[in-house]
Amino acid sequence: MCTLRILYREKPETLFVQNPSLILATLAIAISKVSKINVVIDAHNGGIQPLNGKSNFLNGWAKFILKNSPTTIVTNEAIRQEIRRHTMDTEIFVLPDPIPTIHTPTRKTPLKGKFNILFICTWATDEPYLNVIEAAKLIDKDTYIYITGNYKKNQELDFSQLPANVVLTGFIPTKEFDHLLYSVDVTMDLTTREDCLVCGAYEAISVEKPLILSKSQALQSYFPGMVYTDNEIHDIAQCIRVILADLHRYNREAKKLKKELIRAWDEKINALEEKLNAAVV
Repeated sequence: MCTLRILYREKPETLFVQNPSLILATLAIAISKVSKINVVIDAHNGGIQPLNGKSNFLNGWAKFILKNSPTTIVTNEAIRQEIRRHTMDTEIFVLPDPIPTIHTPTRKTPLKGKFNILFICTWATDEPYLNVIEAAKLIDKDTYIYITGNYKKNQELDFSQLPANVVLTGFIPTKEFDHLLYSVDVTMDLTTREDCLVCGAYEAISVEKPLILSKSQALQSYFPGMVYTDNEIHDIAQCIRVILADLHRYNREAKKLKKELIRAWDEKINALEEKLNAAVV
């Protein structure tokens, strides 16, 4: 009711709603049917395939939203094509996340290794964190992997078998994370989701750090020039060796990619603004 009161008071011409939440997205679509408000659904992976597609009820609900949304924003072309398989009615606009602004810290975090890698992780089911830990046993012992996120919620991890060159940071505040991000040599963000543009990749490119990413079409297309793994233990270890062996080259690629992505995003957001302005005239 509070949301409805705000909308009634403000009377916006355009309403952006993030999905998930499925509930708010459904409410927004209902509003679009009975008002002149132009509704735009910002559809994340969890709003397109809730619970990784494991719930028929939630998947059906998500498809209903996609079919009835006047305009839907997605992060990449693969997701747009997936939605097109279910509906031709909604207008779909591809707009990846912008490269964030992460301010240079006044100090760097002291790290243990000759080379240090930051594995940006939330310990979610789509992240091959156990394979990363096993891969650490196969690389040089003076190469350390720092793994972020709340590892305590994981029940599979045997702490007694943790390699000496793996450091579990736990959940850390944003400022401390930024310091760590600036301090490492390489970043890594992996997922088994084919159509997911991982948030850590944007953060890494923001500070011009080389990346190891999963070998999905979405990630290879949007973050070209980096190193890509099939998420298996030996391949993760080999990717670490490859990127560290030519670190200067990948540093240059990261800097170049940052400029290209910022330019491309500016063009896309301008095109979206023009489209939405035309819709409310």
